This record gives sequence, C-alpha cells and structure tokens, in this order.
Amino acid sequence: MKRNFGFLDRSDWVWNFDINYSDNTWKSLKKNKFKIQSSQEGEIFFKSLEPVFGGWYFLGIKHKGNNNYCFGSLSSGKKGFPQARPMFPIRRRWRVIRIKKNQKAYLRLINVNSDLIIDELWLIPIFKFYALHKIRIRIHTTLGISFSSINKLKSINLWRKYNKLLLSQKVKKRYFNYYYWQEEVEKDAILRILSLKEKINSFSKSFIIQENNNFSTVPDGGYVILKNCDGLISEWAIDVFSVVLELNNNCLLLYPDEDCININKKRHSPNFKTAWNRELFFSNPLFSNCWVIDPKLWNKALKNLSESNYQINSCNLIIEIIKDLENNNNSSKIIHTPFICFHKIKDQIRLEKSFNSKSASYLENYINEYFCSIKNKVKIDIKEEGYKINWLSPVRPFLSILIPTKDKVELLRKCISSIEEKSAGTRYEIIVIDNGSKDINTFDYFRSFIKKSNNQLPRKIIKIEGEFNYSLLNNSAAKVASGDVLLLLNNDVQFISHNWGFDLASNALRDGIGCVGAKLLFPDETIQHAGVILGIGGVAGHSHKYFSTEDYGFQKRINLQQEISAVTGACLAISKKNWEILGGLDSKNLKVNYNDIDLCLRSLNYGLKNIYTPNVIAYHFESKSRGKPIGEDYKKWKKEYNFMKKKWSSILFNDPFYSPHLSLMEEDFSIHLKKLNLISRSYNKFTLFDDFYL
Repeated sequence: MKRNFGFLDRSDWVWNFDINYSDNTWKSLKKNKFKIQSSQEGEIFFKSLEPVFGGWYFLGIKHKGNNNYCFGSLSSGKKGFPQARPMFPIRRRWRVIRIKKNQKAYLRLINVNSDLIIDELWLIPIFKFYALHKIRIRIHTTLGISFSSINKLKSINLWRKYNKLLLSQKVKKRYFNYYYWQEEVEKDAILRILSLKEKINSFSKSFIIQENNNFSTVPDGGYVILKNCDGLISEWAIDVFSVVLELNNNCLLLYPDEDCININKKRHSPNFKTAWNRELFFSNPLFSNCWVIDPKLWNKALKNLSESNYQINSCNLIIEIIKDLENNNNSSKIIHTPFICFHKIKDQIRLEKSFNSKSASYLENYINEYFCSIKNKVKIDIKEEGYKINWLSPVRPFLSILIPTKDKVELLRKCISSIEEKSAGTRYEIIVIDNGSKDINTFDYFRSFIKKSNNQLPRKIIKIEGEFNYSLLNNSAAKVASGDVLLLLNNDVQFISHNWGFDLASNALRDGIGCVGAKLLFPDETIQHAGVILGIGGVAGHSHKYFSTEDYGFQKRINLQQEISAVTGACLAISKKNWEILGGLDSKNLKVNYNDIDLCLRSLNYGLKNIYTPNVIAYHFESKSRGKPIGEDYKKWKKEYNFMKKKWSSILFNDPFYSPHLSLMEEDFSIHLKKLNLISRSYNKFTLFDDFYL
C-alpha cells in the first residue's frame, strides 16, 4: 500500500558499486542497520526496488562515518535530470526532489572515502505547495531574497534556483565562491553606501595615507590611513570610511575587512573579521593591514615612539595606539566595518616581516606594563601562525576539576588517567560527581580513586541522586571546591597536551576574563571544538568542526588565541570569584543543554571576555554520529532551545566574533550571500543600513 503513495523506507532500496547498474549484483537493504564499504571510486549507488508515482518528495538520509563531504545526486530513471544535494553525515538530512511518473529513483553518493553506516533512507511524497514553501525558505535563508521577491518567481525558476544553490555546495561544503559573493553581495552593498553618503549629507573628510617606514605628524581634521605598503586600498574605501566615521563620530580607530589580489587583478582569500578582538590582535600580528586613525591619537603615538622604534614596523605604532585607548577606557571607540577596503598583494599564508623578535618584544613589554602585575609577566613565543602568549602567574593557581559521571567507568578512568599523566603545571583537586551510578565496577574504581587522595592531590566524590541535571551537579560541586579556578570537565575528555591546567587557570585568573575553553579533537584527529559561534543551528555551533588538525582554519583561527562569544562546557575554566558573581549554571531552565552557552553570554553581559586557547588540547570522545535527541529527550532539548532563543535573541544572530558574510548553516566559515545590513560595529554596538532606510 505504501508504494502506491510513493513512500519508501530503507528496505525498499537496493545498492551496489557497479556503475553499470547490473541488476544481478543489487542487494536489498533490509537490516536494521547496514554498513557499506567504500569503493575505490568513492561512489555508492542506490535505486528503488519499484517505480514510484511522479511528483514532489522529501528524500531523507541519515548516515554515520567520516564522509564529511558526502554529496548525492538523485534522478528519475538512469538518465533523468540529476538533482544534486549535499548529504553530510550525522544529522538527518531532508531534501526536496521531483520524480517523473512511474520511474525508479536512482541515488548516487560521491565523496565516500570511508565506510558508510546508513541509519535511514526515506522517500516521502509531499504536496507541491509545501515543496515550494520549503524551497522558498531555503532560498530566503541562504540568499537573503525577500519573500515578496520569491513570490514573483515562477515555480520553474524557483526550482532551478534551488537546484543551483544546492549544487554549489559540491566542493567542500562551500555554498559560493568569493567571486560570486562580489557580484551578488558586495556590489549592492557599495551602491547602498554611496546612496547613504548622499542621504546623510556626509561632508568630505580628508584622509592622509601613511605607509611603513614613512610616518609623519598630520594636521587636525585629517584622518590617517595607515596601510601596509604591500597592498592597495579599494576604490570605494574612502566612501566607506567617510560614512562610517560620520555615523560613529566618537570613532578613534577603524579597521575594515580585506582580501588578496594576484597579478591578474583577481581577488581571493577574503579576511572577514570580527568586531574588536583584543586577544586575537595580541596573537596575530597580521590582524589588520589597514587602519583609519584619529589625527590627535596618531600624533600622540608618534611622539611616544622613538624613530628607531616606529620604523621597525607599523605594528608597534598600532600597539602604542591600542595602549592609549585601553588606558583611557576607550576600546569601545575601536570600530570594525565589514567592507573589503584593502587588497593585499602578497599571499596571506606567507610569513611577513611582522613576525620578528623585535615586534614580539615590543608587544611583550606593552602587555607586561599594562595588563600584568610586577610578578605576573607574560612571555611571547613566535609560532608559524602568529604569537603564543604565555600568561604567567605570580603563584601556582589551585584548580578544582569537576567531573559529573554515571557509570561508564572506562571513560572516567581514562579521563582521570590523562589528568595524572599529562603534567597539569599547577596544583589541582578532582571532584567526581556521581549521579546515580549502579555498576559494581564503578564503585570498585571509586574506592581505588579515593585511596589515592592526599594533601597534595585531594580527591573527592559527592553523590547526587535524581534526574540528570548537569547544571545542578556542577553547582553543587562548586560549593565544596577549594580551588580559585573551577574546571568543568566531561568524563569523556582526555588531555593530550602538557601544562594544560596552568594554561587554563592562568588565563581564567586574568582581570576581565570570564570563561576559557580548549581545543578539543575527535579521536580521528579532526576538530570537535575551537570555540563556539552563535546562531548556527538556531542557537550555537562549534567553530571549524570536522577540520583536520593540520588545517589552519579560517584566517588561521584554529591556532590563534582569541576572544569568542562562548566555549563548550565539556572543558571550561572560570575563576571561582567570577563563577559566584555570575551565579553558576542555570539549573532551573537549562538542566541539560545550552547551560554553558548561557553562562558565557552572561559573562559577556557582565563585561568579561571569553577566550578560546589552542594551547590546551584534548580528545573529546563525544560521538561524531550523535544526532538530535529523540522522544522525551527531544522535548527537553526543544524547551531549552526555545528558552535560549527567547532570552538571547538580540545576540544569537549578531555574534561580534563572527562575520555577517559567513554562513550560519554550517560550521566551516562558508561564505553567505545574504544582503549586507551591517555598516559598522564595535564590541556591543551595531550600525545598520535599516536604521537609515525606514
């Protein structure tokens, strides 16, 4: 009966590797789960056992494994129109497709380079109006086309645009290339800037360009453009700077986005930047190659530098300016504009003169003078990707490690073994929170664990019965913790770097720092967590998830310490003082999910900075194949999801440490094509086009 409606589940498909579709080699997929070995060609083929009625369908697939770039193509019959769709792993993926009348459905999966475990494979008929509704939503959320514009499109044009959109993700999940972004987004944004300049009657500001090794004082009224001599300002840069300065009359320091340009004048490698990010500025000497500076601030900085100093590099001059702004509590007057206003001539990956011991020494002296006590000094190491800032502490911090658990003793055993085997670099205590364990092996381990407790390395076990409430478990443990820094740690985390405890604690104890997170890896050496990006999945997603540890990531951010909106509670350090100020985790509204994100956002609201540090590395054995919760767990997750969206709606889609040009549909820093509405932003202030076009 179900086949009359075109409804197919997993048992209604057959598969093989034979690209000639030889029927005698097809195998039916009727087991609860099935594992398909990858072929040499990286391709797998499916077809429905029976023809299906023509019409609109949802194709649903859920598979597990390490095929992170799996891509599918479905057609009606062997030679039908191929409807290419991304079919990435882990989550259940639904795609709108069309099938001709009485044709078998043929599905081809490519980029299958390791074993594929199929959990679900569906073909479910849907009404045409619903199919077009889903297509409109997809185009709107990805391209930013308004619904009124979409409604004017005929069905066939809408269908073509939808197919083109999904086909564009075929290469490494990137929605669009940079050239397409220039045509579809940038041109429109520049026209809007020119229109706005006329609308607000922006006076013609004067700009004086200063390049490396050729600095001089300037008269009042003329803004300085400090640029790298190995690049060009864009043709629209002056107009953008004029508008931004007019709309932000208290701006003292401005920096734009930038890209690279080759000998053929083709632009590439865009650097879409965050709002002011002091930690990223410290660790990345190439934070910006173009600055617009208030003339009084510029002249003051020049006077404070000897000629020999400021001729080393413009980085030293910018450090002097930042020092002045920080010293006078004027960091809110550092403004970012998301327009590409500078084109680097050199390849962005190439190491430049900024990476030298003299500049590192100047930065080190500045940080020690303004951010450290007499005994609390920093030491800077020069790495290939930037600077590693080692925050030293006048005393060895005492770290309280809080580990909730319920049985799964092997995970807990390996977690604690890694704590002991990888030198922490500081004193610590371990507090295990037992939430109703029942396995006799767990209790045997608890006894051996407690026997090792001593004054130097205290160990505690507290028992809390009842339903799993992650927030309550950690809040209860924090009350008996003796350390000046708390480390929330999942029982499936294992440290693989040394000095992890000191790196986390010394950062958490710095003035103005809230939550500190680490670089977490899946067991296959891919990134599980490199900070959290707000808005992905509706609330938040992990930065650079599934990237190889050999990758630098977007603008080298995997390996650079930086401010971030949030970090995961799987490994989160915070000073006991700030924990108590913020009130710990929300055990009433966020018992299981998002309590770590909520804590981090409350930290931001309080004026603290959250930090991701790549210097601390650990495995996180969270399953790569874990999807969304189901049943009662789904209801609880949905309730907490809605709570977060309501409470933090003002920031979830305006992450200051992410670019409005980047996608909120994936965690890989793909370019987004939504119409740009942001003109400029500081840490907590946004200037929008809509404010002037109401």
